[in-house]
Amino acid sequence: MLWSGCVIAHHSSIRDHCFFGPSVVVSGKVVVKNNCFIRLNATIRDHVIIEDRCIIGCGSVIKKNTIKDGVYSFPGTELFYLGGQNTKV
Repeated sequence: MLWSGCVIAHHSSIRDHCFFGPSVVVSGKVVVKNNCFIRLNATIRDHVIIEDRCIIGCGSVIKKNTIKDGVYSFPGTELFYLGGQNTKV
């Protein structure tokens, strides 16, 4: 589902059951895999892969590939595994 104001650039791929909040920007050659939730004003930069079941928080800027089940928050530099471990990206 795409809300209003979203921009999806050329050669990007969005798989099944993904939700995009308002004003999300996806740059070129991005892959968004299954069951992802991307909140408003998030930006995903060129050549990034968003793995299955990721949550991208409001205003986040994602510059690197994510991991499965990752939760990313503003400014997109902290990664929180759903299992409770924290790691810098």
